[in-house]
Amino acid sequence: MDQLVALAYETCNAQGRPKFDELSAKAIAGKITRDEFVNEKTATEYAAALHLKKDFPKLLPLPGSEIAATTLYRALLQIPVGGFQEDRAWELRIHNPNYFHAQELYGHEYDQLVKGGKSMTPNTALEPMPTAR
Repeated sequence: MDQLVALAYETCNAQGRPKFDELSAKAIAGKITRDEFVNEKTATEYAAALHLKKDFPKLLPLPGSEIAATTLYRALLQIPVGGFQEDRAWELRIHNPNYFHAQELYGHEYDQLVKGGKSMTPNTALEPMPTAR
């Protein structure tokens, strides 16, 4: 099940590619700060996770016993729906390693864009969602 969740998430996240390209162009042109770049990139990924959270359980309803046996699916169901700032606070509260990895990765990506003047392709993949607790 978790592989299906990961595939579905990456499919939703791929719809954010135009936004990711726009952010890269802004970084290269010096029109966005490092923090703004990282925040907007993670906010775009959060939107993809919300989209998946809204629709996936309807498309593939599972009994609680099957959900309990998953990691990514349970994590998906735990993602706050109150907005990006609420999600960010939740990520910090649960000490999600994926959140910290994304902050580091996207900060490094920004640095490379500013330094090198070109986009990093392909993007380094992250785990799709936080680890369930």
